[in-house]
Amino acid sequence: MLIRLCSRIASVSSRCVHLSAYCASETAKMIDRSLPKVTHIIFDLDGLLIDTEPLFVEVNKRVMAKYGKKYTMDLKILTMGMTLNPGIELLLEKVGLAGKVSVKEYAAEYDALLPELLPDCIMMRGAMRFARYLAANNIPRAICTGSSDSECKVKLRNHKELTGLIPMIVYGDDPEIRHGKPAPDCFLATMNRFDPKPESPANVVVFEDSQNGIRAAVAAGMQAVMIPDARFSSTPPDDVKDRITMVLRSFDDLNPESFGLPPYDCDVNNNKI
Repeated sequence: MLIRLCSRIASVSSRCVHLSAYCASETAKMIDRSLPKVTHIIFDLDGLLIDTEPLFVEVNKRVMAKYGKKYTMDLKILTMGMTLNPGIELLLEKVGLAGKVSVKEYAAEYDALLPELLPDCIMMRGAMRFARYLAANNIPRAICTGSSDSECKVKLRNHKELTGLIPMIVYGDDPEIRHGKPAPDCFLATMNRFDPKPESPANVVVFEDSQNGIRAAVAAGMQAVMIPDARFSSTPPDDVKDRITMVLRSFDDLNPESFGLPPYDCDVNNNKI
């Protein structure tokens, strides 16, 4: 048991070191780029603003165990960012349960465990500071998540300040969103609900942690900042890595001035915050 634990710790540590080096090189590239000024911000939710991903792993492990299957990190990475039903459909296919267990059956088992685990989620590093900064500077902002309205109510129950700072949330079960991530539908729908709207998608920056989410942001024509979780995926997907604006280790490494925004410690009236 101790050997397995040490091996897992070493594996995560190795991914963190790799991620740190990768983020440093990608941030340096960003400084040299000439990009449109950012006027609007869109956030993913899970694994970016709130630390729910380990809880989703636990939920899926329990459900898979009921069907005699093992939920692996490869499956986690594959489905991160997807809306619930397509994600479940892909999981069932990959573990050989397609045609044996329905998406509806799996979703019922999954949903039953959420109220037990999700309210315990905590904020990700630096996320609240950035949310407060955006509110203080009146910068239009929104959350765009693949999670349903009902699921978000559970996991955001103890994060009233966050939802007060970013009141606009577009959910994965929104009828306007026909295709989930990695399709761009969700981010384009969110952009079109801003008032005032941005001049173009290029004036919007999307913050994402998942590979499917970052693909969706790139496909939407928006600036894309990836803050990957080293526990699950340490680098951006190869197919879009050259089109990503920046890769960071956490919000603590973010410099708003890189996007033409005010300094981090000032509000719209240049008052200290």
